[in-house]
Amino acid sequence: MRQFFVIGFVLLVSCFLFGCGWDDSVATKSDTDVIEVEVEVIKPGVLVIPRGVTTDTGDQFVRVWWYATYQEGVDGYRIYCSNSLYGEYDIIGEVAPDVEYFDDLDVENGVTYYYFVSAFSNDGRESDLSYEEVEDTPRPEGVVKLDDYILNPDFSGFDFTRYRDNRSQPWARPDTDIYFGVDISIGTPFIYSANGSIFQDLGGDISIYNVDSAPQTDYVEGYIEAFINHVYAVHTVDDHYAVFKINDMFLDWYVVEGEDGEEWDDISEAWMEIEWAVQLQKGNPELAPGRDSK
Repeated sequence: MRQFFVIGFVLLVSCFLFGCGWDDSVATKSDTDVIEVEVEVIKPGVLVIPRGVTTDTGDQFVRVWWYATYQEGVDGYRIYCSNSLYGEYDIIGEVAPDVEYFDDLDVENGVTYYYFVSAFSNDGRESDLSYEEVEDTPRPEGVVKLDDYILNPDFSGFDFTRYRDNRSQPWARPDTDIYFGVDISIGTPFIYSANGSIFQDLGGDISIYNVDSAPQTDYVEGYIEAFINHVYAVHTVDDHYAVFKINDMFLDWYVVEGEDGEEWDDISEAWMEIEWAVQLQKGNPELAPGRDSK
């Protein structure tokens, strides 16, 4: 409960200058300073509401986080979930008083869920629900290998929203979002797109789980250089956001010798392996946990 107390401080200047008699001086408005102070008062027996509720996005799971209250008498925390912010909330779990997270495994990728947390005691008391309006939309993830589109065209492309058990597909399919290839003339591997999907290099030495939300600007189209250990964001032509990291890459170069003695480099095998995640909900940039641990 919040109560406001008005504390009046009366500065009786005349008590010091003229004595404390009231015959010659009268306190005026200027003699009084009024300070308004907001104080949170916890009634005896009332449980403190858990704070700092957030979520991590996963593949068919959502992890709900909060800060433990460490209040005497708290025997645990209840987690509530709904498919609508203002809908009916069901209790989906309870945890001990020293636990600050809960994994919701009863979720579907591409569906948005809303969460609240309360504290409870074994004598029947329960706090109000947490203040934060927390939502999360789990999404699929996986690993796939893409071959060079010249050497092995049927296994060089990937459609993020039709991932089909992490299988690659022909690069020339209209629903292929990205495909892999090596420009032999300059000896450089690239990631390509022929269907209008766009991408952005987010740098190296990070994981896909560091990308909480996909960026909204600074994408490029057509092609982008492929670097091992770099993470890339993708905005597909059908308005899905995805992220992937090049975990491994193999380029088998050899020297070709022409009839006139001229030599040039060529490749006999080339592929990259990517770890990926995609948001199935159109227009939703939420991709990954905001933190690996609390």
